[in-house]
Order: sequence, then C-alpha cells, then structure tokens
Amino acid sequence: MTRRDFIRVGGFTSLSVILPGCAAHPTPQPTNTSTLLGFTSNSVPYLKELSEKAKKARRIEAVQAAIESKGYWEDAPEWRIFTQTHLRIEPVDKNGQRWYRVQASCEHEMSCLSPTIQRAIEFLGVYEQLIQDLFWTLDWPHKPQPGNS
Repeated sequence: MTRRDFIRVGGFTSLSVILPGCAAHPTPQPTNTSTLLGFTSNSVPYLKELSEKAKKARRIEAVQAAIESKGYWEDAPEWRIFTQTHLRIEPVDKNGQRWYRVQASCEHEMSCLSPTIQRAIEFLGVYEQLIQDLFWTLDWPHKPQPGNS
C-alpha cells in the first residue's frame, strides 16, 4: 500500500512523493492528486505526525539529562536486522550562542543545527523515520546498482 503526501519546498510549493502506508502512519487522503509533481501549498500530515511523536516529554528529559552529564546524547536503535540508525544531539557554539547539532545516519547522513533541544528532537524524529521510509520506498541506504540512480 502506498500513499501520497506533500512536502513543502521554500514555504510556497510542495512536491508530491509516494510514501509507504503502515499502521503507524495510516494512509491519508491527499487534497490534490492530479499529478505526481504538484505545486501546491498543502501541509504534510506525515511530517506533522513525526514531529508530534518525537516531542514526547520523556525523550526531551532523556536528551537533556544526557547532554548535562556527558555533553551529548546518542542512540543507535536497530530497526531492521543488522540495520541501525545512529542518532546524536550535541550542543555547539553558533555566533556565541548555544545551538544543537542534530545527526541521523545510516550509510548516509541527515544533519542540521537547531536553536533549542525541543526543535532538535523534532528534527531527529523526522530524520529517524525518514531514513527508514527512504529505505523501504527507494531502497536507500543501499548503494545504487549500475543503471539505477
């Protein structure tokens, strides 16, 4: 089963992508299914769900406690046999202010800087699930075979 969601690009347009439907992410009905590449301004329920799921108080407290004691938080959950996503949040200095570097990697890496721990955890939750969804949808993180992109 697949579903189509819309990703906001630059705040004004969005790109329709096909994502796997599963019990954790029920298949929503998109508002515009006319083309695979649609230029709309729809929000993305899939990303909002990931953000809300990531912001649980228990995880925020665990990340804060680890940063206070070790200077960073990290985890490496196994989500498929012998496949782990390495997750890390650590404080960094950006123009004299404390920001947080977010990293999620599984042969490739997604990372960003965030001004707050709460937002860093949101990014991490989206990146963590997106890595898995890219694997199941596009066969990432495997290396491309000749003739494939």
